[in-house]
Amino acid sequence: MFSNVYTKTLRDLRKGFIGWTIGTVALVGFVVLSWPFIRDMDMSFLDQYPAEMRELFSFDAINTGPGYLNSQLFTSMLPIMFIVYGIGAGARLLAREEETRTMDVLLSTPLSRSRLMLDKAAAAATGLVALGVVVFASIWAMAGVADMGVSARYTAGASLAMVLLGLLYGAIAFAVTALTGKRSMAIAVAASLAVAGYVFYLMAALVDGLESWKWITPFHHAIGVGPAIDGSAGIPLGYSWLAIAAVVVVAAVRPVFRRRDIGL
Repeated sequence: MFSNVYTKTLRDLRKGFIGWTIGTVALVGFVVLSWPFIRDMDMSFLDQYPAEMRELFSFDAINTGPGYLNSQLFTSMLPIMFIVYGIGAGARLLAREEETRTMDVLLSTPLSRSRLMLDKAAAAATGLVALGVVVFASIWAMAGVADMGVSARYTAGASLAMVLLGLLYGAIAFAVTALTGKRSMAIAVAASLAVAGYVFYLMAALVDGLESWKWITPFHHAIGVGPAIDGSAGIPLGYSWLAIAAVVVVAAVRPVFRRRDIGL
């Protein structure tokens, strides 16, 4: 069972999560409810884009419900939102205890440092999963109103991809905080890796010489497969790699955090 640190951390995240929920629902509502106006538009101007770019952002399928959601949400705005949320939560949860001088109170209890890390990381992951549920529920509800013809399986698969992307970069920020105790450094490192990963993802799609290396960027595994799951496909293997990588990153720094001189 989780300790009170887990539930206390969730309470601390609650107010910010409410704001994220409102913003996410508003974004999804704007995009999805715009679909009836976009569906019958002449999109021939998109033919001017390179074929690789049209495929990358699902432009060729923008007149379909899944293609429209991929191009407008799941390969653009939502990855950014989940990464920002994940990095923010991952960088803050441990660093805040050191910044506010409350770490000594936590460590004066029978709670071990390893358990503290587990509970904080689990709370951040819970927030990301909850945000993914918000995306799934809002798209599923509004897509029905807009008659987009998207399935629950599609919506769930794409939402899961967003959660896993945020989870990985959040884990990186969390790990840097555990190593250094510095929130600003954690944000800088994780954000830099996210930008570098996305740039390489774009370059690998457009430059033939880099195509064979596209697997090294998390964005390929999260959004390079659609990112949606259609009615005939299973969960992409890349989704599993994202989850495993996040767990490995956090587990790798646990021994260092257990021995690090904590600023009290």
